[in-house]
Order: sequence, then structure tokens, then C-alpha cells
Amino acid sequence: MAGMRRLLGRVMLLACSTAAVAQAQPWRDAAAQVGGTARVLFIGTRPEDDDNALIALLSRGGQVETAFLSLTRGESGANVSGSERGAPLAVVRTAELLAARQRDGGRQYFTRAFDIGPVASDSVVAAAWPRDSLLIDVTAVVRAFRPQVIIALVRADTTERDATRRLTARLAAAAFALAGDTVAMTRRTTSQLGAWVPSRLFTRVDSVTDGARVLRLDVGAFDRTTQRSYAELGAEIRRLQRTQPPQAPPALGRVDRWLRRDSVRGAMDGELFAAADSSFARLRPIVPVAAPAQNDPNFRAVVPEVAVAQFDTLQRLLSELAAVVPTASADTVAVRLARVAWRANAVRRELDCPDVVGVARCDGAPGDLAVSLNTIRERATRAMLDAAGIVIDAVASRELVAAGDSVPVTVTLRNGGGLPVMIRRLALFQELALTPLVAQASVPLLPDTTAQFAANLVFLAPTYHWWQINGLVAGTQLHAVRSSQRQPVRAQLIGGEDRIRTTGVSATLGIGGVDVPVIVGPVVARGATALRGDMRHAVIGVPEASLLLERGAEYERAGLAVDRLFRVFVTNARSTPDTLQVTLDLPRGLRADSAVRTVALPPFGSRNLFVRLRGTLTPGPQVISLSARSVMALPAQAIGSPMSGAIREFTLGTVINDYPHIPSQHFVRFARDRIEAVDLRAPATLRIGYVRGTEDLRVPLTQLRLQVVPVELGLLPAYDLAGFTTLLLGAGALRGESALAAVPALQAFLARGGTVVVLNGGSEVARSGLFPYPLAVDLAGGRAANDSLDVRTTDARSPLLSWPNAITGRDWMAWQGDRTCGRATMADSRYRTPVSVQDAGASTATPAIIAATVGKGTLIHTSLCIGPELEGARTGAARVLVNLLSAGLRPGR
Repeated sequence: MAGMRRLLGRVMLLACSTAAVAQAQPWRDAAAQVGGTARVLFIGTRPEDDDNALIALLSRGGQVETAFLSLTRGESGANVSGSERGAPLAVVRTAELLAARQRDGGRQYFTRAFDIGPVASDSVVAAAWPRDSLLIDVTAVVRAFRPQVIIALVRADTTERDATRRLTARLAAAAFALAGDTVAMTRRTTSQLGAWVPSRLFTRVDSVTDGARVLRLDVGAFDRTTQRSYAELGAEIRRLQRTQPPQAPPALGRVDRWLRRDSVRGAMDGELFAAADSSFARLRPIVPVAAPAQNDPNFRAVVPEVAVAQFDTLQRLLSELAAVVPTASADTVAVRLARVAWRANAVRRELDCPDVVGVARCDGAPGDLAVSLNTIRERATRAMLDAAGIVIDAVASRELVAAGDSVPVTVTLRNGGGLPVMIRRLALFQELALTPLVAQASVPLLPDTTAQFAANLVFLAPTYHWWQINGLVAGTQLHAVRSSQRQPVRAQLIGGEDRIRTTGVSATLGIGGVDVPVIVGPVVARGATALRGDMRHAVIGVPEASLLLERGAEYERAGLAVDRLFRVFVTNARSTPDTLQVTLDLPRGLRADSAVRTVALPPFGSRNLFVRLRGTLTPGPQVISLSARSVMALPAQAIGSPMSGAIREFTLGTVINDYPHIPSQHFVRFARDRIEAVDLRAPATLRIGYVRGTEDLRVPLTQLRLQVVPVELGLLPAYDLAGFTTLLLGAGALRGESALAAVPALQAFLARGGTVVVLNGGSEVARSGLFPYPLAVDLAGGRAANDSLDVRTTDARSPLLSWPNAITGRDWMAWQGDRTCGRATMADSRYRTPVSVQDAGASTATPAIIAATVGKGTLIHTSLCIGPELEGARTGAARVLVNLLSAGLRPGR
């Protein structure tokens, strides 16, 4: 009896807390968002401009559909959590933004711009990013998303030092003005999309400096569902950008965002939206007058009576849904959501506004209605699946599928709710290929049951990142995206990055007497890891064979004998055996023990090939390239595929990297190794102790045949440093408490005649106490690319520029990335400054290398981006760094 009373007590406690628990159920929040038609577009330059707290406030607290347009994918940004740089970093940062959008429900867009990093000169940005091209991209996104409000997250005024950000703000203002003008910006220019006139343009500012023009929003407001503020929710989402330095946690209480009102169409008020801008009822007057655009044969006349009746029914269903969401059961809400989704689709069909890759084409108010209906349908469908307890899971037997091959896939439908469901239609898709699973008779799915279906999913081609496959437009830093006069649509750009699905499941489910189309994806492969358990990886198409080299770029010393093993990793991605003939193309001066190898590979097999290289290289860049040709016939399932009958030659390698915070990502690189043969002199007595910073430079230093020993900064006081002539402190190595304990050991090393070289540190360099005279370093605002910076020799007689290598202008021009990663904004006159840098158009220069004599030794700091250049095997960085490292060994010193 006592046990029974305890059980009844628990049941009563559960019943009493049902109402409170219901408020925390995610499907209720999703259902409450269904009827919102307000849209806000945020525009920034790079992924880190994303204002996650403000997006969380609007999307979760205000039923606002949000989108973030980032001009770039952050290719030239920092990466504090990995080794990716350039294009691979863009892949990771894109995935981080998509993961953030999954959590806040927003959309994600990009333009074609390749990130060139912060630049001071407007002329440099204009050359890299032709303004008209980017204005077309931004205007096309505005016409596709159709926001009532645009918020520029960057400023165009003189307080902004970065010209790329200034351009972004100007593009936002220009797109606000031009999106509604199809004469100045034609339909054909913006992927056939019609005009749209936004109502308000804001710019995020730091404070209420502009008086009445500034709108204040409190992102510190409390969300009772999650028991956290929107600032805290935004910070949690922001942590997904692990490639970027962490931000300080938000304070509890009021946290303001200040939005300066730059332009307003319609009534002026102090709100983000006008009273008539965001309600669903505002759309009703549009329905009867929706008519075909003049001289556009793709639009047909709309029957007003039918459209109005459908709209009124949908409006009634939305009102009924809003009334039951707070307290009704999950099954009741699921039926309401299904009817809303079905009716929104019916109204959308009556409004004859054709789509372009899922984006409504028509102008103005009819386009507003079409986009709103699409949003209502999508939101209602997602919330319906959650409320009804329906899970659609597509699992493949492996993650990588060779082009022309297929993979077994099991599709599982689980009905975890209390409603019977009818599976009307079910199919797998891979880009344009569709594999039906249920196409004729309906299949019932009763409550608390599971149904499984199996099929082979065929991959017709490899899965590549659409924005990388065509390279850059000649003479610019814009991704080349294919379009033509006959087909001027840039589908992925206007459709949004979050809508790109390479694989998935398409279904039609009958719930509550209506049929609702559903699309879910991607198809995944599942595996287990020791620390994270069940891991899911999106299934992707890859080339049939993969050729991977250990590195894409490395050093050799010109004129010195080369005798080394060169490794090639060969993989067969096919489910059948293959035999490959691998050929090496070597530069002049190198010879191989065998330039052609034949290797037999089992299904999904791999093998290492080792080639011995001998010879000498002349100064300059050299290339070792590989190719492989299959000598076997195509398998039967590939007949009729794009590869059928073609010469199957492979020159690419595929790398898959796992991450703890985003799905695994795949990187494709050419089977090519650039060998930078450096004309380099280095003292035979040079012995380097290397303290690692944010980069690991041991490999390039070893390739330069320098004697390098890794040293831990915190253990420096315990090391016998007598065996070293030089200590090299990597970028950021002086951060943290261990730096304070290491400074006395470094000072003692200098006093005995050693050389200490510090690579581009920030304010911690000045605070460390290592440098004898006043010094201030700005790390955050000091990055500058090649074309925007003039490197000047301020002391041509300095030994740092003449021994053991004579540094000339060619060494500075050999820089490929940023020349500086920080600036010494103030350096005492007692420092020697043999090299300075000056921004284009600036009146003053700042030191790039400073040196001082400490005791018998030499202390050097450089703000040059030597680390990334060494990783990329660039000549200039190697020659400059060896001179700095050798400063204490020059003859006569």
C-alpha cells in the first residue's frame, strides 16, 4: 500500500505540473510562431558580424522571420580552434553559421565575395570586389527574402577603419533604395525576381548618440520558456563559431542594442515595424487584386472569389491554432497545424505567382503574400511533425559514395504520437535523382509503430561546394557562379545556403484528414565514437578514386641535394575492385625511382605509395602533380551515368574532418604539391628553441633544414638554454600566466648573448615586462593585406635586412596573405625599426620590425604575418625569419 501511495503521489505531482511543463515543450513554441509574417534581414561583412542575441530576441520572442546575409564566408579570418585557412576555413565557417541558423530558425545567405580581410583602402576593396557585382547579389537577396526591415550590422562612417565593412553598409543602403526599382535593377539581373520595397533601414550603432533617430532594443529581456535571457540564448548560439575568439558572457539584466533609423518609407514611428507591417491580416487586401504583371506571359489571371475564400479560411485556422496552442494536447495541435499547412498551400496555388528555385517571382504585394504563405506552410509542417511525434530518419550504410555508385539506405518512419498517419508518398532524392519508395497505395502508420523502407540511392556526381567549383572571376576576389543570358538564375544565392539539400526524403503524409508534403534531410551515415556516442555524418558523393599528398605546399632549399621519400595515399571509393595507374609529373631537377605505379585496390580499399625522389632544385616555385587512370571497366550500375564511356582520370583527393560542434565536413584538393625552392643562407651554428603559439611552425622550419627543438614556455625556467642560440616565440605565445614566470628566464638568456624573436603578439607583449622600453601593440585592428600596404625599408644598412640573406622588394612581394597581423602603434625611439608599413592613403607609417639590445643579446618583435606565410611555404617569409633568428650570429658581433 505504501508503494501504491508513493506511485499515486508521483502521478498527482506530474498532473499538477503538466501546465508548466507544456510551456517548455519546443513544439508549442514552434506552433506559436506559425502565423508571423514579419521579416528582418541582417547584413554583415563576415560570419562574426552575426548578432545572435538580437536574432534570438526577434525570432523567438517576436515571431519574426530573420535572415543573415554575410558578404563573405570569412576565408581570411582567424581560426583559433583548427588549422584550416582560406577556402577550407570558409567551409567550416559556413557550417558554423548553418548550425546557428538551425537553432534560431533563421535563414542564411551569402554573396559571391571571397574574404580579403580587413583593408584600410577603398580602392583596394573596389578592385577585389566590383561594387556593381556585389550590389546585384545583395539586391537579389533582398528581393528573394522580401524583408520589411533591413539592419546593417556594420557602419559606413569614418569611425569604421575597415573599408570592407564600409562598403557593406553602403551596399545595404543601395539595395534598400534599388530593390523596388526594376528599371535601374532589372529582373534579369537579379535572377528573374520582381521588385520589393522594404519599409525601414537601420544601422546597428554603439550607443544613443543620434538622439531620436535611435531605437533601443533590450536583448537582456527574459524568455520564460527557456529561463534565460535572449542575450544568453544568443551567446549560446554564438559559441558554435569556435573558429573565432570567444566573447565575454553577457550580463544579467538589461542589455541594449541600438539601431539608428537611416531611412523610413511610410509612417514614422518609434517601433521596428509599423503597425500594419507585420500582421497576417494586412495581406487580405492583396488577394482580390493580385493580377498578372504587365507583359509577363508566365502569370495567369487569379480568380478573386476562390482566392479570398481560401485566404479567409486560412486566417480562421490560424486564429483557432493560436487559441489552442497554450493548453491543448499535442495531437490536437498537430491536427490544427496540418490543416494550416494544407490550406496555406491551397492559397499559394490560387495566387498564381510562379517560383524560381522555390522563390516567388512576382512583384510587390503579391510577392509578399506568396513568401508569407510559403513561410506559414514550412513552419506549420515542421511544428506538425514535432507535435505529432513523427520522425523520418534516412540512414545509409556508409558516408562516402563514389560517383556512379549507389549506397543502401533504410528510411524509418516512427509515429510516436497518438494520431494515425497515412504515408501517401515516399521517395529518396539525391540532387535531381528521385528513388520512389511508396508511390501508389497508401501505407498506414498507426500510433506507437514504426515502418521501414529500403532502397539504393544512386549518386550521379560528386558533391562539391557550389561556390568553390568554378574558382574566382578573373582579376577579382569573387567566386565564379555559372549563369547565362538564357538562364540568368543564381539558384543557390537566392535560395539561401540553409535550403541547399543534396540528399533527403520527400514524403506526403495524411494527418487529420489532409495531406501534407514533407521534405527532410540529409541522408546520414551513423557511427559510434568513444567520447560522443552516436555520430551522424551527411552522405556525400566523392570521386571514384582519391589521391592525397601529405601537404599541398612545402619548402626545399635550392641548390642542396634532395633525397627523400614522397608518400601518396590512394583510395578506392567504389563498391567494386579497381586498378589504378598512378603517374607523377616531376619538376626539372628531380627524378623518381619509378614515375608510374600500378596499384590494385579492393572495394573501399586504400594503399600508401612511396616514391623516392633525388636531385636538386633551382630557386623558385616547383610543382609535383599526380594523376591516376582506372584500367578497369565501369560497374554495371554506372552504365548510363555521366562517367559512362569516359576516360576515367582522377586528379583530386578528398579529406573528411570531424568536428564536435558541426557536422563533419569534406574538403577536396588537387593532387598537387607546390615545392618552394628557397635560395636561403643560414648559419651552421644556428640552434633554435621554439615555443609554439597559435600556429605550429616546426614542419616548415624543419623543411628549411634548420635545427629546431620544441620548448614549453612554462618550463623555460627549468630548461638548460645554453644549447640554443635563439628562442622563437610563436604568435600569442606570451599569453597566460606561464608567460610571467618565463620572462626572467628569457631575460637571463638575452643577458648571456642569446636572441629572442617574438612573432606578432598583441597587448600581452607590452604587459609581459620582456621589452625594455615602452611599446604598444594593436593586434585586433592591425591585419592588412598585400595590396593595401606599403612595406618600407627605414634602415637599409640594418644587418637584419642584409645577413645572412639580402632582403629585397621581391621578398615582400612574395607575401600571399596578410602582410601584417598586428601593429606596433607606439614604439620608443630607442628601438631600432629597420622595416615599417604604411596603409595606402595614410600619412604615417608604423614599425613592422623592432629590435633592441638587451644585455649581450638581441630582442626582436615583428608584426609581420610570418606564421601563415611559413605554413603556405612562401619564400619571403622564410628569408626574413632566418635573418631575424640569426641576428646574434652575424660575423664580428
